[in-house]
Amino acid sequence: MAVRLDDEIERDVVDALLGDVRLDITDLNVEVQRGTVVLRGAVSNLFQHHLAEHAAGRIKGVTKVINDLAVAPMAIRPDIDIAADVAATLLRDTWIDGHGISVRVERGVIFLDGVVDSYVERASAEDDARTVRGVKKIVNGIDIAPGPTRHDEEMASDIRLALLRELRLGRSEIDVSVKDGMVRVRGSVWSIGTRRAIEEIVRRTQGVKGVLNEVKVVA
Repeated sequence: MAVRLDDEIERDVVDALLGDVRLDITDLNVEVQRGTVVLRGAVSNLFQHHLAEHAAGRIKGVTKVINDLAVAPMAIRPDIDIAADVAATLLRDTWIDGHGISVRVERGVIFLDGVVDSYVERASAEDDARTVRGVKKIVNGIDIAPGPTRHDEEMASDIRLALLRELRLGRSEIDVSVKDGMVRVRGSVWSIGTRRAIEEIVRRTQGVKGVLNEVKVVA
């Protein structure tokens, strides 16, 4: 595949942002330099801040996303109200045990602490908090409880199947090796979003203790 020009990438990023009805890009600017996308301006909540970055990262040719967007809520909410809404949101989520997570808020910054059983629960808790109105930033201090020990090759097989099923990436594109629960992934992809997706798949695999992501993004 030919190397993509910055102008082409910028056009596709802007189209992706415009096409997402959940985003208000009235005060959002996009610049691209050698495959690196820079987002500047302001959005009204942390959810849009996250959406914009991921939308840009999914575009082919994007090697890096610098998210300089400011989170400027339309109205300032009391920390106690934000904390109550986050706690309630966690308790409603069937993917996680919200009772094991503590929530603290300081000037719109959420601090999550506690212990959960999996990476999926940890990530889901952060996703839930991100949707609450008035949240400016999240500090995720949730720990993952050690799970049952699994054989390395069993984990490697699960990861390869997930990569093929969800991203259509086979052994010829991504090499997966596991030693003592530590996973190394190598290969090349066409966007930073795909690189992130690979790491997400690895981290949510039961038994994984850590990830060494050596996947390169080809501009």
